[in-house]
Parts: sequence; C-alpha cells; structure tokens
Amino acid sequence: MASMHMSQRFGFSLACLAVLLGLLLVPIQAQHAVEQINDPEIQYKHALGLLRRQFYDLSEPQFRLFLEKFPGHALEANANYHLIECLRAQNKTAEMLTAIRRFREQWPQHEAMPTLTLLEADTLFGAGDYAAAAACYQQLTQSRDQQRQELAKYFLAQCYAQTGHAEEAMALYRELDALPLQDARPYRFYAQFELARVHQRQNRFEEAEAGYARLADHAATPEKLLADTLYLLGDVRLRLKQHDKALAAFDRYVVQFPNGIYGSTARKCRITLHANAGNHDRCLELLQDWREKYPTESDFEMDFLHGYCLMVKERVEEAIPFFVRVGADPAVPTSTRRNARLLTIRCQLLAKQHAAALVSIESFLADYPKASEKGNVLICQGEAADASGKLDEAEQAFRAAMAFFNDDLENYQRAGYHLIDVLAKRMKWAEGAAILRQMSTRPGLPNRAKCRLRAGEFEIHAGNLAAAQTDLQQVVDEFGADAEAVRAARGHLLRIAVQNSNFAVAQKHAEDLMQECPPDEYGTLAYSLAVFHYNQGNLDKALATLNRAMAHPSLTPVQTRNLQTFYGRVLLESGDSEQARKIVAQLLTYPEAEMREVLTPAFLFKAGDLCERENDWSLAEAIWRRLAGYEHEPIWSYRSKIRLAQVYMLKGQLEEAENLLANLAEGLNDNQDQATAPRQELFSLLAEIQLLRKRTGQALVTANKALTFTDGDERSLARTRWVLAKILFEDENNPSEALSYATKCYVLANDPVYTPRGILLTVRIFLAQNRQRDALTAWRELEALYPAWAGQERGSDDIKAMLEAANKENEAAAQH
Repeated sequence: MASMHMSQRFGFSLACLAVLLGLLLVPIQAQHAVEQINDPEIQYKHALGLLRRQFYDLSEPQFRLFLEKFPGHALEANANYHLIECLRAQNKTAEMLTAIRRFREQWPQHEAMPTLTLLEADTLFGAGDYAAAAACYQQLTQSRDQQRQELAKYFLAQCYAQTGHAEEAMALYRELDALPLQDARPYRFYAQFELARVHQRQNRFEEAEAGYARLADHAATPEKLLADTLYLLGDVRLRLKQHDKALAAFDRYVVQFPNGIYGSTARKCRITLHANAGNHDRCLELLQDWREKYPTESDFEMDFLHGYCLMVKERVEEAIPFFVRVGADPAVPTSTRRNARLLTIRCQLLAKQHAAALVSIESFLADYPKASEKGNVLICQGEAADASGKLDEAEQAFRAAMAFFNDDLENYQRAGYHLIDVLAKRMKWAEGAAILRQMSTRPGLPNRAKCRLRAGEFEIHAGNLAAAQTDLQQVVDEFGADAEAVRAARGHLLRIAVQNSNFAVAQKHAEDLMQECPPDEYGTLAYSLAVFHYNQGNLDKALATLNRAMAHPSLTPVQTRNLQTFYGRVLLESGDSEQARKIVAQLLTYPEAEMREVLTPAFLFKAGDLCERENDWSLAEAIWRRLAGYEHEPIWSYRSKIRLAQVYMLKGQLEEAENLLANLAEGLNDNQDQATAPRQELFSLLAEIQLLRKRTGQALVTANKALTFTDGDERSLARTRWVLAKILFEDENNPSEALSYATKCYVLANDPVYTPRGILLTVRIFLAQNRQRDALTAWRELEALYPAWAGQERGSDDIKAMLEAANKENEAAAQH
C-alpha cells in the first residue's frame, strides 16, 4: 500500500515538472516570434487604433515605426500629426514642440497647421514663454476661422500684457470689445473682462463698471467669468459709491456662487453696506450667516459691526462681548480699539451694568489719560455713578467733565446739566442755582435764558421765593429773545403770586401771558385768569372771561370741559339758574369717565339741589344718576341715591324708589365706607314712600326709626314728623299725638315742601277736634307763608266749609 502511494506521488511530480518546463520554454521561443507588419496602411491603422483607445504610450512607437519604415508615404503628414497628439497626451512637451516645428517645416500649408500652431502657442503660454507664444498667436490672427482668430487676438493681448506691451494689448482688447457678445464667441467675453480689469487697475472705475455690468447682464457669459465679474462689479461700484448697485452685485454673487472663492469677502461687503445703510436687522442676519459659513475666520471689523448693530437694536448685553473682544485685541488699530472700548462703556451703561461700566471707565482713563474722548468718558462715569447711587462720585465726575469742556461750550453745558441733576437729587438747590447762574453768564453759551430760568426754579425748590423772583424777572427783562423761557418765567412768577395769595399780581401775569400765548395754552390761561377774578370776588369778570374763552377755536376737549365746569360753578354762585342748568346739562353729555376728575361731587350736588328748586326734575335725575355712579366717593354716591329715590317718588315710580332705599339701608350695616352716612334722611324718605304705597305699619316703624338718628337736615326731620302725624291722624286715630308732630313741622322747620304740609295737616286735625278757631289760625298762617299751597287747598270740602263758617260768624258779629 505504501509503495502504491509513493508511485502516485512520484507520478504527480513528473507531471508538474513537465508543465513547468513547458511554461519556461514558451517565452523564450516568443521573443523570436514578433509579428512584422509590412503593409504601411495596416501599420498606420494599428497605430491609429491604439491612439483612439487612448493607449498613447503604445501608439507613439507605432507611429514612429510607420514614419521610419515608410518615409514619403501619403499618410506621413497624418502620422506626424497623430504622433504630436500622443506626445501631448503624455506631457512630453519638449518633444511635442520639436515635432510641431518639424511639421511646420515640412507641411507649412497643411490644414492641421493652424490647430498645431494653436497647440504650440497654448503650450508656450502655459510655460510662461510669452514672447514665443505671441509669435504663434500672431500667425493665428490671420486665420479665416473667426473664432480661432478671436482666440488668438485675446491670447496675443495676454502675451503683450505679460511682456510690457500694454498699449498693444489694450488695442486688441478694444478690438474684441467692439464686437457684439455672442454665445459662440467666448473670447469676446474674456476680452471685455480683461479690458474692464485694466480700467479698474487704472482707477477708471466708470469704464470698468460699464464693462463688468455688460458681462453681468449677458445670459451667455461663461460661469467662471461671471463669478469674477460679479465680485469685481460690486467692488467697482463700491468705489463709485453706488452702494445699492454694489449690494445687488454682491447679493447676486453669493446667491449664484455660494461657495465661490470670494464668498467671505463678498458677504462681508454686504454686511458693511447694510450697516452703512442702517439696515441693522438685515446686517445681523448676514453676520450670522457669515459666521456659520466661515466658523474659523475672524475679522475685527465684522466683530465691531456686529456689536454696533446689536447696540442699535438695543440688544446691548449681546453687543458687549464683541466690543470687548475688539478692544482687547492688540492687533486691532488703536483708533478702532479705543472706539470699541468706548462703546463697551456705553453698552454697559445701557445694560445697567453700572459696576462693570465704572471698571471699564477707570481702565480707559488709565490707558488714555489724554484721549480726546476723556470728557465724554467722564460724563459716562458720572452717569454710572449716579445710577449706582454714588452721588458724591457722580458729582465729582461731572465737575471734572465741566472743567475738561471749559472751552467747549456745548459739552460744558451738557456736563453742567448732568451736574445740576445730581445736585437736585442731593437737594443742593442753592449750589445748583449758583452753577446755573454761572452758566447763564457765559457769553456764547447756548440756552443761557433757560439756565437762568432753572436757577429760579431751583430757588423755588429751596423755598427762596425772593431769590427765585429775582432770577425769573431777570429772564423776562434780559432774555426777551427767548420767548419760550420768558413765558415759562412768567408762569412761575404767576404761581409765586398765587402762592402768596397776591391774586392781583397773578392776574397781571396771566393777562401778559395771554397776549401772545400759543393756541394750546390759551384755555389753561383763561381758566387761571377766571379763577383769579373769582378769588377776588369779581364774579362778573370771571363769567365774562370764561364766556369769551369758551368761544376760542383752539381749545382742546379737556380745556373746553374744564372751562364749562368752572363756568357752571360760578353761575351757580351768581344766581343765574337758567344758564347754570344749561351748562350742567351740556357737561352731562360728555363721557362719564372723562368727567369724573372735573365734575366734583360737591359741584354736582349743588347743581342737583338747584334743579330740584327749579323743578327741573329731568336734569336733577340725570345728575343724581351720574353722582350715584361715583363709587369711589361712597358718601356722595349714598346721598345722591337718596335724592334719586326722591325723584322716583315724585314721578310715581314708588317701587323703584323703595327698592333703591331698601338696598341702601341693607348695605349700611356692613359697609364701613358709609359708617358716617346720614341715616335720618334715608329712613324718613323710605317712610314717606311706604306711606304712599299704603303700607302704613311699615311706614310708622320706619319713621320712628328715623327719629332715633340725629344726623338729618331740617327737611329729613320735617318729613319724618309729617309722616308720623299723617299716620297717627288718618290711620291710628290719635289726633292729639298727631297734632304734636304736625305742629313741629312748621313751628320748628321752614321747609318749602313739608312745612306747608304740616300746617295743612294741623288745620285738619284741629277741625277733627272741633277747634275751629285754632284751625282757622293755622290756615291764616298757611295763607301768609305759602299762598300757592293755600290756593290749591281752598276748594277742598273741609277747608271750604271752615272758611264759610268763619265768614258767617264774621258777618253775624258785624250785624251785632
């Protein structure tokens, strides 16, 4: 078995050896079996086939073999041409150029010669041999192929530009620029671009802009050229200060070439343009876009603009880090760093970061002790200290700022105003007045009159009215040209006169102010003048002033209402009832919310009383309804509701009247605001209404309750006694007790409503008691005091019988 395996292994080894020997012998024999092609056309076809398959390294030796074996063959020129192609494809530049020159020597008129010349020119151009390339392009400018001719002229111009022949280059660019732009003629576009570039380098920006714009607007401009064109067009327009057009060019560049090589610069130009145009929202959007697109790129100008735009949009806390970064970067120009630090201070102030602002200010003043901005920084220091409650430090800073700006009147005054405000907070009125007087004496200082005016105002605060009058009078006497200050001074003088109760002087100031007052001040001054007349007891002059003022065309609605209200008040006191009621009716037509501050409860109540006396119940009701709504004045609202219930009673609306009074009575116990409200008036009127509704039992209880209070007026007490007398007499059949209450209605009162009722009831009680003489005596008193009442009752049966009996008795006595 083992011998069999051995023989099998041996047999396999011999087989493998035979195979290996066979493989070794084959290549040795193949070296002597290379095919020889003796047919020139087949050799040419073989070489050309390899070329078309882009086997350039294989094709080249086959063309060389063809040229070597078959010189003078009809395909010799073609073989040389294709050999040049192979050399070009393999970047064998020197051999290719040699082959092209050899081709030109042998076949100068060959149809492929222009193509080869162009290849030679492009190769030389690419190698930087512009002089040699120019010679080739010069030949091609004579080509019958217009496109090739234009190409040659373009690159010839490029060669001229590279070899110092600028004028010759410009001439060729102009020649091509004169031709219309066409899709099939790309070098016209390139020529126009180069011409525009030359103009740009020569600072001939208008010509450059025209060239770039023409390319930018043409639909066939090559894309690569369009990208450069749009960017350079924006740059040129910037130089021409055509900002809107420049922005349009940069916008178009970014949209069409978002990843273009000028992308960052174009975006920053857009940002700057929007910032300069005040488009801060758009600027912030573009800044965010730029930072996201170029996260590793830094630019202090963009940081500065970012901070500035945020500051303008009042996002000052966000702006601060940008200004801090710019201000701390030593590579940033000094002026920009200083401005950034100044804006840091300003933003910190606006963000109310006063402690941080004070630190920044101290650092700035230490680094730039002689900076031209020092005065403004001192003012900022004063503002920060003021806001921090460090008024002493603020005062010192503002005083230092005033000293710094001593020769700069405008800023001197600005610092002075800040100092004045601090002194006002510290209530250093006299010091403030002294500084204001000093400022008012500086020749050339703006607003000198207003400084003197404020000096007077400070003296008023200090309580130095005599000193204030001196300052204010000086404004009137010495600064007449400043009409505004003079008017303000007269106004203060007027108020001082009022404060001193010197209404005659106040009246004179008001009359002076009214002579040439602005239309919007007329109403207020007229009102004041009327008040002065009123306070001096001159009601007629007050009414005349108000009447004249109310006809003035410049009054505001508020002024009109104020004048009419005061007019009504004076009329109420003057006794002109009819006119007063007309004014009150007019005032009630205005919206209630607008009149609450004007129509005081006392005024309305007085007007309501007048209307009731004049039996103008409709207007009285309107007044009581209005005053009833004054919930913020609970006592007045309470009293007006009682009067409103009385109107309801007179109109026969007894249920409404009773409900209103019952609600008031129910609310008295729990309402502390009405703890002092008069009770007797309420319950006396409620008793009368209950009597009228024939609920005599309730009326008797209510009337007795009314007598337990002593806070009523004469009418309330008279009404209560009359109700009790009437019930006791007519319902309780108790004439003697009824008589006590009835007589008190007129013996102890003199009310136009309930006194005559009490007398009349007394008459009837006496008649019921057969006390004819006493009844007649009471009747004679009624006739004497209230003839109208007597006239109405004379025809009633009991009175008529009494009078007839008295007449008969008188006649009988006369006969005896």
